[in-house]
This record gives sequence, C-alpha cells and structure tokens, in this order.
Amino acid sequence: MAFLKNKAFLMAVRTGMALTAMLFFTACGKEQDNNTVLYIDDNPVSREEYEMLAQENCNQIYMKYSTEEVNSKDFWTTEKDGETPAKQLEEKILEQLKENYAVKEAAKDLKVTEDYTYQELMEQKEEKSNSDYGLKEYKDEEYYKYWYSNLKTDVVNQWVKENVAVTDESCSEYYQEHIEDFTYEVGVNILYTEIPSSDENAEQEAQAIYQTLTNEQDAEAAVRQYANAETQNLELTSLDTQEGASGVYANRWQIASQMQKGEVCQPYEENGMYCIIKCIEREENGTIDYETAKASIERYLQIQAANKYLEEKEDSQRIKEGKVKEDQVIQELFEK
Repeated sequence: MAFLKNKAFLMAVRTGMALTAMLFFTACGKEQDNNTVLYIDDNPVSREEYEMLAQENCNQIYMKYSTEEVNSKDFWTTEKDGETPAKQLEEKILEQLKENYAVKEAAKDLKVTEDYTYQELMEQKEEKSNSDYGLKEYKDEEYYKYWYSNLKTDVVNQWVKENVAVTDESCSEYYQEHIEDFTYEVGVNILYTEIPSSDENAEQEAQAIYQTLTNEQDAEAAVRQYANAETQNLELTSLDTQEGASGVYANRWQIASQMQKGEVCQPYEENGMYCIIKCIEREENGTIDYETAKASIERYLQIQAANKYLEEKEDSQRIKEGKVKEDQVIQELFEK
C-alpha cells in the first residue's frame, strides 16, 4: 500500500509539473503572440524587429513626398495615388523580411546555423560587442544587415558544395552565348613596381628605377637589383582592372590604359608608395580566352543556381498576420 501511495504521490507531482509547464509555455506563447506582427511560415516576426526595419526603410518613403506632406499630422495614413505611405513601407519591410527569412530557413536546412529569434540575434550582438572582437560600432540595423549578408554567403557556399556540379559543357555554352561580356576595349600587360615613399632616398630610387625600366631590355630582371622594390607583372583589361571593391587601384588603371608598348610612366606617389609602370604589351578590342574565363563562369553559374534555390524558397513562404497590426506599429512608431 505504501508503494501505491508513493506511486500516486509521484504521479500527482508529475501531473502538477506537467500542468505548470503547460501553463508556462501557454503564457509564453500568448506573450509571443501579443508581440508578433507577422508569421513567415512558422517564424514569428516580433514588434522589435519590425520597428527596426521600419526605421531603416522610412527614408525611402519620405523621399517620395514634399516636406509639407511628411510633416502633416496624418502623413502615414493619408492616401495618395491610391496608396498610403504606411502601406508602401509595409511592402518594403515584408520584401526584406521574406528575403532574410528564406536565407534563415535555408541555413537551418543546410545545418549552417541553428534556429534563433531576433531577440537572440541582438543578444549575440551585445555579447560580441563586449568581447575582444570589438563590434561596438554596430547599431542594431547594421548588425542585422551584417549577419544576413554573411549568412547568405555561407548558405550559398554550402548549397553549392552539396548541390551544384557545373560541367565544362555548361561553362563553354555560357561563354559562347555571352562572348560580348568577355570582350574588352583596352588590354595592357604591365610591369608594376612600387617602393615605400617613407624610405630614405625613396624619390631618388624611384627615379633610378624609372631610368632602368626605360633603358634596360630585360626590365623585370634589372629591377631586382633594388632591394626595396616590389614588382608585379599584371594583365589588366577594361573588364578586369584589379581595382577591387575599394577602387584603390583606379588611378593605376587610368594611367596604364593610356600607355603604349614600351612606354614608362614617371614615378607617382599613391597610398604611401612611389609607383612606376612599364607597358609591356597593349591590345585593343580583344577577348578574354575561355580557359581564363572558365573559373569565373563556373562560379557565376553556381551562384545563379543557389540564388534560384533561395528565390523558390521565398516564393513558397506562407505569410500570416499576427496580433499586432503592421500599420499600427508604423503609426505608433512615427506619430509619437
């Protein structure tokens, strides 16, 4: 009998714990529902995330209206050309949310990341801000962009790794069909030499290198006698100037593209360096050959396939309204 009593007691305890857990999760669920603006598939979009995106995109709406209209009391709810500013902002936010949540779901499917909420993402930002990595300069919207930009790159790379094998036939076919994309107006092969302008006698040494490049037939070998000089043989075209995202080499291309075979430019100072260029070859209206272009074509086709996968994921999303109305969030946010 004692055993039965104990068993009954344990059952009662377990039942009580289960009820408590049910009440706890029900309460949490209700709290989440009351803070949810939208559901994208099963993902709740919190009011905080929606407000952050509203703040980020509002200037694009303001630009469409006059100062007088923007400053009017009922700006967000006043209809113009059949649509209110609030509705336009809702559409922009939804577009951004759908894209990001498609990336998020793909990342979960591909095991790139585990599931997370907007609140957890912002908590992660705070943790990183307080770490040695120093991300204190990131605002919420900046970190949000940073996160999804990197996540998309990781998703694309992982999806390509698991799914896309681009054949040589596909690359060759693309090359033939888009040959104009591989045709350039100007192409130059240059010998590019630079030395730190902070070095002692740097200006004189730069002039000496200029004379060497002008007078010596085997210029590349001749320049090696200068210990502080760094020399590169570069092939540049109007399609590929090696500027990079920063455009740091834009001036180099401008100079090189105007040079004729055998010509040497006078030393010029840029980015802490004295730079000297000798034009080895020049070609106009040339074409990048297939073998050179193949790697970039292959990568392009892979990324296109991965983007199509993400677009299909986005198109299949189910959008459901939450307890908090979108226009209500916008009005309360901007009409305080």
